[in-house]
Amino acid sequence: MEMIKNQLVKNEVKYVAPTNPNEERIVGAFEQILTKRVGIYDDFFDLGGDSLGAFEVAAMLGINAQELYEYPTPESLGKFLAGSDEYNDDEKKVDVNSLILKNADVTYKN
Repeated sequence: MEMIKNQLVKNEVKYVAPTNPNEERIVGAFEQILTKRVGIYDDFFDLGGDSLGAFEVAAMLGINAQELYEYPTPESLGKFLAGSDEYNDDEKKVDVNSLILKNADVTYKN
């Protein structure tokens, strides 16, 4: 039991209040679905959010549920929605489909 308690303490994130209107809106949606206080560094899924809750939050915020999976904290989702260069830098993105098509004729030897 002590090991489990220690692990839970390690996973705790200190509460940090929203710093802008975008984060306030996201935190409000998270809190409405999760029925608990949420800070900007809290992960929706770590707090007990599930796929149904993700769809509800997505509908409230007018986003795709996939975006919540990719940016599960109010801080990261807020930056994404604000068009932050951190998330929209095309040089950092990998086009998986083109890689698959390019390497489709690759054969593997045992």
